[in-house]
Amino acid sequence: MQPDRQTRRSPRMAGLGNNMRLGGRIDYSLLSGKAASRQDGLANPVDRLLPRLEGVQKAGSCWRARCPACGGQGRKVSITVGDDGRVLLTCFSCHDTPAVLGAVGLSIADLFPRRVTHATTPEERRELAQRARESQWAAALGVLAPEAGVIEVAASMIERGAALTADDLARVRLAAQRIHSAREVLA
Repeated sequence: MQPDRQTRRSPRMAGLGNNMRLGGRIDYSLLSGKAASRQDGLANPVDRLLPRLEGVQKAGSCWRARCPACGGQGRKVSITVGDDGRVLLTCFSCHDTPAVLGAVGLSIADLFPRRVTHATTPEERRELAQRARESQWAAALGVLAPEAGVIEVAASMIERGAALTADDLARVRLAAQRIHSAREVLA
């Protein structure tokens, strides 16, 4: 019987290197996206900023606007929303983000989604906590398949009598650690 293609690779190759990480990211769009502002009453930071700027123009997934700090007619301010819901803003002329924000009556703190505080209802806090747990569970489950593949390749190599290299052994240990960490998240 011919071994399948995966069993011919080393555990290190099967594990796609060391770039896989355990631990889910909280979906901050739940706190800062348009759906959140409708559900929770929390204002989206970009929705607070854009109406205060002049000459706002959509440019792909970003916006461009005139700089209220250094002036001019060009759209020198670039605005985008990061993965965590924060607003990323820069002026390509003056590079003075605090001055840009000050000119429109905002501060650096206004670029970030609001934290879940006592002002939210207990029901909203429970729902957000549940969504955060589900995000962590999804990340943990996503780790299990590739790491189990690493263990499977190593077992196949051992079964065939092939020696594992030091790199292979290190990768198997890393896979075991990641599986253990995933188990803790899922428990």
